[in-house]
Amino acid sequence: MIRSLLIALSGLMFALPAAAERVMVGYYATFGDLTVEAIPWKGLTHLCHVFLPLDEEGKLVTSDAIPNGALTAEGRRNGVPVLVTIGGGAHTLGALEKLSKDQAAVARLATDLVRVVVDGKYDGIDLHWVFPRDEATGEGHARVLAEVRRQLG
Repeated sequence: MIRSLLIALSGLMFALPAAAERVMVGYYATFGDLTVEAIPWKGLTHLCHVFLPLDEEGKLVTSDAIPNGALTAEGRRNGVPVLVTIGGGAHTLGALEKLSKDQAAVARLATDLVRVVVDGKYDGIDLHWVFPRDEATGEGHARVLAEVRRQLG
């Protein structure tokens, strides 16, 4: 049952209300065979819907798997925020790095991401872009995050 749901058991700490001590994040894969109804919601504090990739030009590649209104509705029924995750491999990470150098491209990506969040009724975005390889990549990452946050407003 958990083949397609990877659960981060590390007890990640986020800025949460004082009553909450731990975050339990699950990852629901678009490429797996786990149904939305079979997700073990109990114990999860967040669920990340993975992965929404980018093409070579840095444009989002949506499919019939993302957005997923049934997933976000089930998350709400279970009191678990569902985030859409952008990432999923070197190809997407390269596209993020490339587009992050162009503010107009960053703004377009942010607009498209916000549209997916709103249309899919997601609770937020998980940007799966880890370990910037140099200062310029780190600055690009910050530009993308700042613009997405601004547009989510």
